[in-house]
Amino acid sequence: MAIIIGLIKIIIVFGIIVGMHEGAHFLMAKKNKIYVKEFAIGFGPKIFSKEKNGTIYSIRAIPFGGFNDLAENIPDEEAEKNKIEGAQYYKNASARVRFSILIAGVTVNILFAVILYFTIHLFTNNRTLVVDTVGNEYQAYGIVQSDDEIIGIDGKKLRVRSDLDNYLLFNDPDKVTLTIIRNGVEENVEVPVSITNESGVPRKLIGVTMKYGEKTLKGQIYYSFWSTINFVTRTLYGYGALITGRASINNFSGPVGIGETVATSKGIYEICYYLSAISISLGIINLLPIPGLDGGKILFLIIELIRGKKVNEDVETILSLVCIFLLLMFALYITKNDISGMIVK
Repeated sequence: MAIIIGLIKIIIVFGIIVGMHEGAHFLMAKKNKIYVKEFAIGFGPKIFSKEKNGTIYSIRAIPFGGFNDLAENIPDEEAEKNKIEGAQYYKNASARVRFSILIAGVTVNILFAVILYFTIHLFTNNRTLVVDTVGNEYQAYGIVQSDDEIIGIDGKKLRVRSDLDNYLLFNDPDKVTLTIIRNGVEENVEVPVSITNESGVPRKLIGVTMKYGEKTLKGQIYYSFWSTINFVTRTLYGYGALITGRASINNFSGPVGIGETVATSKGIYEICYYLSAISISLGIINLLPIPGLDGGKILFLIIELIRGKKVNEDVETILSLVCIFLLLMFALYITKNDISGMIVK
């Protein structure tokens, strides 16, 4: 039963994220009267399909993905037969229209993630910057005390708890100077930073647990806003660290690892958190200027606008196929790591 429930969670989460992404492309195409040959959720054999107004709507066997078939391979006899009067092909649309269709999926994924993350923080208890306990196994023990309010780190102002986490992640310090308020007096204390290896991933931390804040509308909005900003910047940092080599590829999860995390999630809060995290990741990945992804197509569109003519179709196709192949190899490598990690567990 647990396996079935886990699979249902995975299908729901990926279905929502992919459905929104592809749905945004679809709706923007329809808004601009672009012919959509097929709108599909999933890949592989069709489980269900229905034709309406010249478009085939289908659900396919493999739920991890989806697509809009914009009938780009012209001439297309089937497309010509089904295309409703007044619709035009994507390929013949203006650069502005094509850009609006390409950017729609990414925009919806990122906006959805931000709104969902903000919302779940509105209705949950948020930690303040007032210290509750300090673990005696950490080097901060005896330096930082209960009821200290941490208002700054190395001269930088802290607004919410995640500011502290982000600072340690982005700067990787061995020691920090904390600005605290203790018994009503502001002072600076130098604190060594500790390292943990939870789940096999090294992480720097002070070793303090913060107190929960009082639930007020103003407070919840404040914590939600800044926590969401930090959530977005932390996600961007993660991909930036991978691209620049500051983070190991082994620290990233593929479809199997993500699926395992979603399947074992407990409660609506965790599911919503993973839903927002996966959604923003999908949005950011798709925005990368890599041929085959939305960002790559936008890059070709920018080149077209600069040159005054479209990029050679054969060149675009070859580059897209090569990059998609490399991305698949990348995904397979991460998946191998996911499976190896599961076996070790």
